Amino acid sequence: MNEEFSRDNDMLSQAHDWVVEKDGGLELSLSAFKRHQDLAGDLIHFVQNFSSIMNSSILTVYRDELRKLFPQSEEYISVVNDMFPFLVIHSNKEVRESGILDFWIDMCLELGGLDG
Repeated sequence: MNEEFSRDNDMLSQAHDWVVEKDGGLELSLSAFKRHQDLAGDLIHFVQNFSSIMNSSILTVYRDELRKLFPQSEEYISVVNDMFPFLVIHSNKEVRESGILDFWIDMCLELGGLDG
């Protein structure tokens, strides 16, 4: 990564805002993925790199930022369902260690009325 970019907090803030805003980088990447699933690896790597640059975890991106783009639970879970096979292939270790699987499982159980 460009050291000048990584030390420029204003530039990092602007990049972060662009990625997570409505019609921003994350949403555009997901839109491209829906049309071209052969880009799945690129989407997964984009999220990993974004998480790394922003010093956050993939849990934050997949749980919080993705959820902001898809506030309806069913739509959010549908997007997760579309991405899941590729997440397992491209970042299995990170997904397992992040805690996002537990979050998704709990959410599906809650949606299915099986949360206890």
